[in-house]
Amino acid sequence: MKNFDYRMPKSLDEVSNILEHSELQPRFLAGGTDLVVAMRNQRLQPGLVIDTKRVHELNELSFDDHAMTLGASVTCRTLCQDAQVSRSFPALIDCATLIGGTQTQGRATLGGNLCNAAPSADTVPVLIVLSALANICGPDGFREVPVEQFCTGPGKTVLGPKDILVSLRVPLPRDREGARFLRFIPRNDMDIAIANAAANVVVSNNGDEFREARIAIGAV
Repeated sequence: MKNFDYRMPKSLDEVSNILEHSELQPRFLAGGTDLVVAMRNQRLQPGLVIDTKRVHELNELSFDDHAMTLGASVTCRTLCQDAQVSRSFPALIDCATLIGGTQTQGRATLGGNLCNAAPSADTVPVLIVLSALANICGPDGFREVPVEQFCTGPGKTVLGPKDILVSLRVPLPRDREGARFLRFIPRNDMDIAIANAAANVVVSNNGDEFREARIAIGAV
């Protein structure tokens, strides 16, 4: 692993200031479950690592009347232990509990999983069918991007070199609306998916027909 500068800001303003004045190639450390491995293998050699674990805006988990706001650095364990998330978004719990083992889930984040943009990422199909929006902060301010447009290819996203994913905004389910996630793995729960799929549907009042449906497939 090559030498690099390490910063641990405490606010989004501080992150923006670091990005504005640094000429080094940055990488964000949320959980580090992918980044640290890539740096050790020298597949990634950033000159600057920005640890986001103390950035308040990136660690928010809150609800309003319309949606959940999930900070990009909120861990899978925190997500799974939240009773309101479990009630409103069981499909998110389905995928979050499959990201590594217990120790990994204490570090891994949905934001990091999305930004890693691996085709086999378990969270991406779920976020797509839930119509999640990615809240991005960049040199020109904030912008929202639908998650289905966030990943542009394997390991590639819409994020620019000075952009950071701040949070995900996930609309609360309507009446008679529900989502689920499934994946096919070769051996055990720790394996990367061969294929995964998420579906979100709205059914009629009597439950006899689908009124709306969103389906997303990954790792294929």
